[in-house]
Amino acid sequence: MRNRLNVSLTVLVLLLPSWRVRAEEADARLRLAPHLDRLLNLVNGKTEVFTLQAEGTVGGMKENAALKLGRAGPRRFFVSLDGPREFKATLVLTPERLFLDLPAKNTAFVAEGALPEGAEALQPDVLLQVLPRLHPIAEKLWPSVAREDGRAVAVAFNPHLHATLAEKENPERGCDYVTLRPGGGQREISLVLRSGRSVAAWSAGGAPEKQNRIEITLAETCTLPALPDGRTVVSVARAEMERALQRGVVRAIDIKAEDWHSGAPPKDLVVDIPGARLEIKDGQRTCFLTGTPHEIGKRHGELLKAEVRKMTDSTLYVVGFAYSMLQGKWFLNEIRDAWQRLEPHCDKDYIEELKGLAEGAGMPYDEMKVASVFPELFHCSGFAVSGVATVGGKLYHGRVLDYMTEIGLQGAQVDFIEKRDGCRGWVNVGYAGFIGCVSGMNDAQVSLGEMGGRGEGKWDGTPMAFLMRQVLEKAGTLDEARDLFQIAKRTCEYYYVIADGKTRSALGVAAWPEKIEFIKQGEAHPQLPNAFAGCVLLSGGDRYKLLSQRVKDGFGKLDEQGALDLMKPPVAMGSNLHSVLFVPEDQAYLVAHATCKGHQPAAAQNYVKHDLKENLRKLEDVRKTGAR
Repeated sequence: MRNRLNVSLTVLVLLLPSWRVRAEEADARLRLAPHLDRLLNLVNGKTEVFTLQAEGTVGGMKENAALKLGRAGPRRFFVSLDGPREFKATLVLTPERLFLDLPAKNTAFVAEGALPEGAEALQPDVLLQVLPRLHPIAEKLWPSVAREDGRAVAVAFNPHLHATLAEKENPERGCDYVTLRPGGGQREISLVLRSGRSVAAWSAGGAPEKQNRIEITLAETCTLPALPDGRTVVSVARAEMERALQRGVVRAIDIKAEDWHSGAPPKDLVVDIPGARLEIKDGQRTCFLTGTPHEIGKRHGELLKAEVRKMTDSTLYVVGFAYSMLQGKWFLNEIRDAWQRLEPHCDKDYIEELKGLAEGAGMPYDEMKVASVFPELFHCSGFAVSGVATVGGKLYHGRVLDYMTEIGLQGAQVDFIEKRDGCRGWVNVGYAGFIGCVSGMNDAQVSLGEMGGRGEGKWDGTPMAFLMRQVLEKAGTLDEARDLFQIAKRTCEYYYVIADGKTRSALGVAAWPEKIEFIKQGEAHPQLPNAFAGCVLLSGGDRYKLLSQRVKDGFGKLDEQGALDLMKPPVAMGSNLHSVLFVPEDQAYLVAHATCKGHQPAAAQNYVKHDLKENLRKLEDVRKTGAR
C-alpha cells in the first residue's frame, strides 16, 4: 500500500510544481487531485479492470500514434502500439498464454503454457519499480509520504516544487482547465480534465512542429485482443519471453534516466580482491585481472557485477527486443544459432573465462556466452599516421568506435589489463561483461582496432572480437599479427588497422571468410583512393573524405594533439561510443568515452592518458595477492 501511495504522490508532484503556493492555488490543487486519481489508480493497481488509450503526436511526429493498454484482472493485460508501419505491435498476457503480434511482419512470437515456478515474471506494475528513476525530484520524494491522508497536503505545499499554477473556467469544453508553467520557462502544459470518462492533455509552446498533443480516453472495461488468423507463429519459451520483456523494459527506462539526470563521473576509488583490482580515476575504470582463465572471469564478474548486468540487459534485451520487432525474428534464437556455429572455433580458455564470469557476476552462463558474440555491425573509423606525416616521425594510431550510444554501454566502460600465462600483457579498451576486444594494445607495442562491414550470418569461424584478442595476446610484430589474421578461420566482413610502434609501421586489413587483403602505408585502394605517405586511413563515405582532408591539411605537422583532432566529429559520428589514440612506441593510450547524460559522442569529450607499462607493473603487484 505504501508504494502505491508514493507512486500517486510522485506523479502528482511532477505535474504540479510550485515553490510557494497561495491559498487559492492550494485549493486549485486539491480540486485537481480527484481528477488525476482516476489515472493514477491505474498505475498504482487500485483499478482492477480498465482500458486506457492515448492518441496524438509527440516530439514533432508527422503521424498520429496511439498507445492502448488494458487490464482484465490479475495477470491478464495487454499493450498495443499503433504507429508508423514498423511500430505496430500488440502484447497480450494471460496465465495460459503470452504473445507479441507484429502486423508489419505478419509474425507473432507466442509462448504457450503457464510460467514455470520461480521464473522471472513480466509484471504489469513494473513501472512502480522504475518510474522514480526518471527524475531526481521523484527520487527524493519517493519515500517522503507514508499516509494516504497526507497526499493532498504534500501536493499543495511540498517545497521541492518550482512553478506556478493557474486555473480558469473553459465553458466551451465544460470542464476544468489548468495551465502549468514549469520553472518559469516559455513552454506551458495545459490539462483538460473532464468529469466523465475521458481526459485530454496537451503541451503547447515552442515551435509548432515540436508541439505535442495527446488525447487520453479511459474506460472501466477491458476485452483482451485475440491473435489474428494467418500469422506466422514463432514459438518462444514462456520463461525466456517474460524475462526478456521485463528486463528490457527496466533497462530501457534506466538508460533514459541516465540520459536525463546522470550526475558527475564516479569518484576515484581502488577496490582490491585477491588477484584482481578495480581502479576508478578521472571518471574511467581500469580493471587488473590475474589467474587462470576461470579465475580471471570470476574476478571480473565479482568486481563489476552491476556493470555486467547493464551490458547484458542492454545487448540481449534492449537491442534484442528492437531487433525482434524490426526483423520479425526472435533475437535470442538468432544469437544462439550464431553461438552454436562459433563455439567450435573459440579458444577453450575463453570458454572457461566466460563460465567464471557468469559465476562471479551471478548471471546465467547461457546469457554470458551469447552476449560475448553480440553482433558488432560497427560503422567506425581508424587511421595510423607516421613518418613524414608526423612531427619526428612518431606513429599515432587512432580508433573511433561508432556504435549505439543509445543502449548505454558507456555506463559499463572498463579498460582491462591482463597477462595470461604464455601470453603478452595487454590493454583491452572495452566493457564489463565482454571478454572479447575491439580496441587494444599489447606490451610489444602492437595496437589494433576494427570496423565492421557486411556479411552477417557468416558465422563459421572465430568471432571477430576473440580473433582480435588472440592477435594482441600472441603477436610481437606487425608481420606476426598479419600472419595470425591470414591463417585464421574468419567470419563476416571486417576491416582493421594494425600498428607497430617498434618499426613505426602499420597495415590496413580487409577480411572476409574466403579472402583477405592488406593495404600498406601510403598505398591507395579502389575503396580508399586518398593515399598519403606514412598513412593508413579507413573510414566510409563523407567521413573518409573529411579524414583525408584533415590529414592533408596537417601533413608533416601532426603531433599527439593533431592526431586527436583527426578524430573530432563528424569523423566520429553521433553514435561515437569510444575513441582511442594509441601511441605504441611510448606504450601510451588516450581514451574518451561517450556521456550517459545526453549521449554526447566520445570524441567531443576530454581524453584521459594511460601508461600501459605502469599498468602492467601494477598488474604484477596485483598478481602477488592472488594466493591469499
